[in-house]
Amino acid sequence: MGSNEPTGTLEGAWGMVMTWKDGLLMLWIFCTVVLAFAARHFLGEAIYLVEHIAAFSLVYASHMMYHAETPAEVQRLLAEMADNILAADGICILFHVANRTGTFQDFRARFGSQAGAPSHSDTGAVTIDDPPAQISAACAAIGLPLYSEEFGTRLHFGQLGDIEWQAFKNPHAYDALADANPAAYEDLKRLYFVIQRAPLEFAADHSATGLAIFIDEIRRVIESNHGVLPSSEQLQVFTRADAPAALGEVLPAAVAASIR
Repeated sequence: MGSNEPTGTLEGAWGMVMTWKDGLLMLWIFCTVVLAFAARHFLGEAIYLVEHIAAFSLVYASHMMYHAETPAEVQRLLAEMADNILAADGICILFHVANRTGTFQDFRARFGSQAGAPSHSDTGAVTIDDPPAQISAACAAIGLPLYSEEFGTRLHFGQLGDIEWQAFKNPHAYDALADANPAAYEDLKRLYFVIQRAPLEFAADHSATGLAIFIDEIRRVIESNHGVLPSSEQLQVFTRADAPAALGEVLPAAVAASIR
């Protein structure tokens, strides 16, 4: 006589008798195969996406070149962006201040730049005095099409009298100036933004690139411009050397229109 107690077995589709452990094993194998297939499919898609995401249609590289060590470094950076980042129809947009007489970059080039390097400044020297010119030369050297437009900007200062201008020449008076005239102290920080040198080092430089001469010269420019230090900015856009001809046809007008 047959027993009515459960035997812990089941009969498969082909008449095979399996225990519950066999059933779990078959389910595990099935799930593993499904997951492996899915992983292969979606991983392949992911690799495809990564390969294509690595090429960008738009790269924005504003104000990057001021601390490039040499013009050769500027050329290397542009070449790497063109070869390894830009898509075939991509563009790279750069903004930098151009070196024009009596402007922001003129003072940075003459009083910042390498001027403080021999004095052991604790701030990094600005080594590219005219980034737009360096970018233009680098693009020409490696054959990258470049499109440029120049426009003016202004750095505004408050009402500064002779007392404030003379105080700017003495770093030891800066704490007192901050307490007595916070607005003038903010203007002082704007001046140091131009040259990016440490105050004590700058004051110890008694040459033509030192703090006292800088304050006298920039004061004349700011006062003659009614409290404004002018800047000459350049928008520069470059493409890969193998960019489609149609892109080069529309970029000049597009770059010109973007600053108007």
